[in-house]
Parts: sequence; structure tokens; C-alpha cells
Amino acid sequence: MSKRTKKTEDKEEVTTGWKPEDEEEKKERPRARRSTRSKNKVATYDLDVIIPKVTAPDVSSNPMLASKYDGTQDIKGWIMSEKLDGIRCIWDGENMKSRAGNKFYVPDFFIENFPKDMVLDGELFLERGEFQKTVSIVKKQDKSDRWKQIKYLVFDGPGIRGNFSMRLKVLEKKLSDVDSKYLELHKHEKCKDEKHLQEEMKRVVALGGEGMMIRDPKSKYEHRRVKTMLKVKEFHDDEATVIGSEKGTGRLERLMGALVVKNKAGKVFKVGSGFTDKERASPPKKGTTITYRYFELTKDGVPRFPTYMRVHPGM
Repeated sequence: MSKRTKKTEDKEEVTTGWKPEDEEEKKERPRARRSTRSKNKVATYDLDVIIPKVTAPDVSSNPMLASKYDGTQDIKGWIMSEKLDGIRCIWDGENMKSRAGNKFYVPDFFIENFPKDMVLDGELFLERGEFQKTVSIVKKQDKSDRWKQIKYLVFDGPGIRGNFSMRLKVLEKKLSDVDSKYLELHKHEKCKDEKHLQEEMKRVVALGGEGMMIRDPKSKYEHRRVKTMLKVKEFHDDEATVIGSEKGTGRLERLMGALVVKNKAGKVFKVGSGFTDKERASPPKKGTTITYRYFELTKDGVPRFPTYMRVHPGM
């Protein structure tokens, strides 16, 4: 056997789980097996190789972050899904953790049948428009039955070898065998073109959703902000720190009229809409980080039409 042939076989053994054979076994091997390998990779690949035995910290820290879609990217053939208004969560095979690595105190019944041999990336989700309620359940350490209202919707597997399309196929196969009503693979579909994306965007927003996520099917999982995973929204959102407030007028005379905030770019501006009367009566204090949404930036970089969304959970 030449060195060149040996090198090729070694590479195939590492990437697909193929084992070396002696010369007699090679002669007897049916050719049909070779021709079907590319047709259904998930069915024929050794999942123990595609999902290598790695330690959780290797892949569960610093989850991949999305960039913003600006309409210039060619997204035909990419994979899209609804952008969830939930809490980012990593399952490391034993614990559920926030994006920042903080442990969530999850009741045993919730994670009872979760897979112990793989790391999952997803969101803890209640329903559209219920972000604050989700936070109130997840941040507490009482492990209450309120967790029964929540589902863990998975959209990636950081430890799985292969591109995003392959990772989804492996997740579909693995999670279909999991007996848990709290764990689901998030729905994805192929994007035909820009028009298809915008149509789906309008449908989701009309139902009270946040927007869409769109991803390059050939992309690998990277532990940083990437341009192969994009968030698509009608409005942008950002965080800012409260540095003051202004008193209301007219009907709001005895309430807070607007918050004075400073965003990460150092721009100071007012946020005066989006509050309930209850929130105006007891507004976020100085130093609190809030999430606001806006339509676009002015030439000076100041958000246009900023609207209060919520206090940032800081997780």
C-alpha cells in the first residue's frame, strides 16, 4: 500500500468513522454501499464521530452571536427561522447556562431526559411577547412548576462536526429520539430569495414575533460574532444606561415623562415612549441598563424614534 493511499484512508477514518480493512475484505465489499454514502450522510455516518466526546467547556462557552442583516448580503439558499423573544441558553450535558455562563436553576423534571452526550444551543421560550414573564421564571432559583410553561427550542449543536446544514440534520436525528415535552428542535426552512424572507418576516411580525434569523448553510460554529448568522428586524434594538429622567406633562404630570439614556456609542438621548403607566410611576433607576428599539440612526448617530422595551436582564 502506498503512502498516498494510506493517507487518504486515515483521513476518511477520522472524518466518517470508516475503519481500515484487509485486502480480502476490500474485494468482498459491495459497491452499492460506496454509492449511497453521499446521498444520506446522517443515516450512514457514525454519530459518535460527528459528535465527538469533548468536554462541555470546550464548546459551551462564548456562544456564536449574530450580526445585523442590512439587505446587501446574498441570502438565497440560506436557512431561515423565526427570531425568538426568549432567553439564550446553552445545555452542556449537565446544566443549563446563560450566554454569560451563569447557571439557571432548572427543576429536575424539565431536564430529566435531555441528552447527556452533547451540547445544545437554543432559547428558553414561553410564547411571543412574553419575554418579561420568561425572565421572571428563569431568574428565580425556586425551581417552581412555572417552568412547565417553558420550552427549550434548540437551533444549533456547537460540538457537532460539520457545517450548519449538517448540524441541523444530526440534531433532527438525535432529538427525535428524546422523550421530553420541554425540548424541541426549532423550525427552519430554506430561503428562496429576498422576497421569500420579507414575506416570512411580515407573517412573523403580524403574529407578534420579533423578526427572523438567517444563516449560511455552509457555515461552521464559531465562538464569536459572525456574518454567517444574521438577525432580520423591522426595527433595530440596542442597550443604553439610564443617566436621568424628565417629569411628564399633561396626563403624565405626576409620572415620569422620559428617560435620559446613554448608549454604547456614547450618544445621549431621551426615550419617552413604550412605557406603561405602572412603569412610569416606578421607572428604571440611574445606572440601570435598558433595551430600546429604534427605526434607524440619524446622520449624527442618534437613534430615531427610540421606544422602551424592557429592563435588560443582565444574564
